[in-house]
Amino acid sequence: MSSIEKWRWRALVLSGLNSLMLVWLWLPKPVGWRQLHLTLEVLAVVTIAYILSLVTPFIAAATYHWTAWQVAEHWALAWFIYSGLAILGPIGLKMSSQGALGGLVISFVGILCVDAPQNGVLGFRVPWTYRSPIIWRKTNVLGGWLFFASGVFCLIMSSWWPTAALPVVLISIILPGASAVVWYSYWLEHHPNHLTKG
Repeated sequence: MSSIEKWRWRALVLSGLNSLMLVWLWLPKPVGWRQLHLTLEVLAVVTIAYILSLVTPFIAAATYHWTAWQVAEHWALAWFIYSGLAILGPIGLKMSSQGALGGLVISFVGILCVDAPQNGVLGFRVPWTYRSPIIWRKTNVLGGWLFFASGVFCLIMSSWWPTAALPVVLISIILPGASAVVWYSYWLEHHPNHLTKG
């Protein structure tokens, strides 16, 4: 099975699961069922964003020269993680807190960086990433997933420590993570034997 076929199947399976979880969030729940309280407006925005995320990788493929199914798999995985949090871990999650909002933004930017082509706006733009498309790709895959994980952690922390969640994540995860990504791009530049396409 080729890489594209693997990406396609994984994207389709994850998207199917995400669709089921989204339907679950829309359904009325039994009295006393512990759930994440989302307003109809928020659910509508989430649903529209999810539908757009299904088609955008394919619409933008010609512009960004990326493999649409690979991008679709990454985005579907991100939706799966957040959908799972919404269904399985609603205890105390406060979507209205600044930490939760910050976590969502950090995750969103991170997942966009994973597949971002070389550009002047989005991604980990340091001198070494601009010298090689392979260094750019490897650096942004690492940095994008680190930022996505940081956003998820920030969302979870905002349940326990709402006022300090965002500063703690910025200081303890984002800054060291960004430093690690910069160091990694520098290291790749000076170890060309690691610049394989695999």
